[in-house]
This record gives sequence, structure tokens and C-alpha cells, in this order.
Amino acid sequence: MRSCKFLKSYLLIPLYFFVAPAFGQQPSFYGSKNPYHYSGHDTIQPPAGYHAFFINYAGRHGARHLTNLKEISLLDEFMTYAGDSGGLTGEGRKLQHMIHILLEVEKKYTPGTLSMLGSEEQSGLGKRMAKRYPMIISNANSCITIVSTKEKRTVQSAESFMNGLLSGYKDKYRCIHKMPADSIHLRFFSLSPAYKDFLKNGNWKDKAKELDTAATSKMVNKDIIERFFSTAFINKQQS
Repeated sequence: MRSCKFLKSYLLIPLYFFVAPAFGQQPSFYGSKNPYHYSGHDTIQPPAGYHAFFINYAGRHGARHLTNLKEISLLDEFMTYAGDSGGLTGEGRKLQHMIHILLEVEKKYTPGTLSMLGSEEQSGLGKRMAKRYPMIISNANSCITIVSTKEKRTVQSAESFMNGLLSGYKDKYRCIHKMPADSIHLRFFSLSPAYKDFLKNGNWKDKAKELDTAATSKMVNKDIIERFFSTAFINKQQS
């Protein structure tokens, strides 16, 4: 029964984020677990006679390393066990290899810090802002105020964003204010008493249970598991 619980609690959620990108399907970027991809679409132009004079930009940190190795270590351990038991399909063996490689890579970095891809994302955002609003960014009299939370990845994100934003104007800027970390306003979702109470006692829990037991959810879970594990192995874990 412990193996069956593991399949549901520790396996399905991580596998869900591996499936589409790992096997060549068109990925979607609606969740927070996927890298940011610039679409290349132009922004809507302001009406005639209107010009930007101030930018208030608030952004999330870029792609980061795993915040801890607990879940991926358990996943690697379970996939190794399944492989040694002959319980993996062809795609399961591919996935096992990918998970093990990812784990070995992640061991080399400080958990939760910005990755190289995350730095590129933030730098790209800064460069595009400078390109779209040159009337502000190229003005040597403009002042920039920077503030982030104390988390290392957000500090790194701010630095990468600024590197991109001022990549063509570094010698012109003298008015840059780096403010103290402000987690109260920037991490209100994890510090607010009202939000904490909602997280602990909110009626969303009933809805989550409904979703978890819905026929569609069970079908998706079944499809994911059967894609990577043999029928005999699945039956053994559920017995």
C-alpha cells in the first residue's frame, strides 16, 4: 500500500511536468513550473499623442534550480526500483534516465538559486523593455529604483534584468537606487495572515478533493502511469 500511495503522492505530479516537454509534444506555458518563452509578438501601441514617461515593473524570478532534492530523489529511487524490477515501459526507461541525469545536475547547484536559463530570461526581459521604451531608458536623467525579496534567486533575477535593461546604456546611468529587501510587500502571498488562514482553512480544500476524485482526474492519472509502467508492476504496487 505504501508503494501505491507513493505512486499517487510523489510520482504523478512530478511526472506530469516531465511528460509533454520530455517527449516532443508542443509544451504549454500556463503554469509556474515551465520556463518563460518570449513569443515575439509586438505589444499594442499607445494611442496617438501618448508617450511613456514612467514604468512600474513587477516580475517573478526567472527559472531556478530545484528548491530541494527530496522529491526528485524519491522519484529517482522509485524509478530505479521499477527498472530493476522490470516494471518500466520503453518510455519509462527513457524517463528514468532523464530523471537521474537531472538529479545529478541539480546536486551541483545551491537549491533554489537562479539557473543559467533564468538569468537569460531576465536579461531578455530587460533588453526588450529598453527596446520598447527608449524614450525612458535612454534618458540619462532617468532614475531607477530596484527592490526585491531577500531570496537569492530574486536578487539574482533583479541583477540579470538590470544587466539586460542597461546593456546599451551602462555608461550613462548614475541614478540607480537599490532598496533594502521588501518581503512584506513582495511576498504577501506567503506572509499575509489572511492568506495563511485561507491556505489552512479555505473552502478550496473541498474543491481540491472533488477534483482529485473526479473521473477525469482518475483517467489522466491512469494514462500517465500506464505510459511509463507495465501493467504487472502497477498491479503489484496496488495490491
